[in-house]
Amino acid sequence: MNLKEQLDELRYRLLRDTSNIIAGYKKDFLYSDDQLLRYIREAEYKFARETHILQDSVSPLLTQVILKTGVSVYELNCAVFEVVSARYDTCITDLTRTGHFELYNRSTGEDTFDLYTVSNQTQDTGAPMAFSTDEGSVGKNFGASVNLKVYPTPSATEDGNKVYLRVCRLPMRSYGVDKMESSACEFPLDYQLDVLSWAAFRALEGLDADKGAPIPAEKHRLNFEAAVADAKKKLHRQMHAPMRIGYGGAGLSWR
Repeated sequence: MNLKEQLDELRYRLLRDTSNIIAGYKKDFLYSDDQLLRYIREAEYKFARETHILQDSVSPLLTQVILKTGVSVYELNCAVFEVVSARYDTCITDLTRTGHFELYNRSTGEDTFDLYTVSNQTQDTGAPMAFSTDEGSVGKNFGASVNLKVYPTPSATEDGNKVYLRVCRLPMRSYGVDKMESSACEFPLDYQLDVLSWAAFRALEGLDADKGAPIPAEKHRLNFEAAVADAKKKLHRQMHAPMRIGYGGAGLSWR
């Protein structure tokens, strides 16, 4: 569906904002196009964040970080809200995910990255072994951004090499009135109408209804939450990996 189709669905079916149906009257809607498009954008952003349904590993703008000498922290595109995994250049294995505490409490001179080594450190340089994303920033247009920190800090040898990411992201379509016909929804077809329930909830929650004519805002919120739960269930089924139990030197382990 394009944005124009979604706007019509929201206005005429969910909100029944059809004050122009009387012959001779000019179009006089309760909600402007700009208002409803803001609600649709919020609904799609919320659906993407809660379901992680938009996963990307191929868009260079979002999933490739070009390393620079002496730079360990890189601000990702504002559309990225979570990094699933990271892989350095030609390596076939992923970097270790870690956090601020381990990065700043690690000794040097080790061949492998040990998350449990806790001691004062000096700054290492070299090919990335680990990454963290627990320090964010305010990006362009005041949108929250994710900061990717790699460890060790790249040296001149790594300059220009890339870290390849798998990310969860927000929709990147346009929500402008002038781009409605060409702006296509990025969600699976199953949910392109369901996300509009949150937009309807936003539009109706502040509307003052007459006594005896309650506004069904809560119904739309529940419909949206049901769609989120359904999408999560399907995504979990798609990404399912069987659990394995192992017996050995480490005692009992599973993964």
